[in-house]
Amino acid sequence: MQHAELDEIEVVDLEEYACSEKPIPTHVKYYLIRVDKEKFRVQSPITAKEILIVAGLAPDDYHLQQKFRGGKREKLEPEQEVDLTKPGVERFESVPREACNG
Repeated sequence: MQHAELDEIEVVDLEEYACSEKPIPTHVKYYLIRVDKEKFRVQSPITAKEILIVAGLAPDDYHLQQKFRGGKREKLEPEQEVDLTKPGVERFESVPREACNG
């Protein structure tokens, strides 16, 4: 008789899970996240700064917003760790930093 263990899921598409209101599994190798219009495969834990870098954006030029199902947005600090297992996390949006020309 085989021992029933929870298998690790290879990739979880966060947007898909948020839209269907499915709970995020706990044993996940990679998370598929959407930043603006592109999807990227990342591992958790990850910071907002690391997400920008993965998306090919300069952390000095952009900040990151986390978008939740229902339209709620939350600005993330560069060193802030992003909890990809949090229910309702749909996607991320880059926001250009304002240039301060004195």
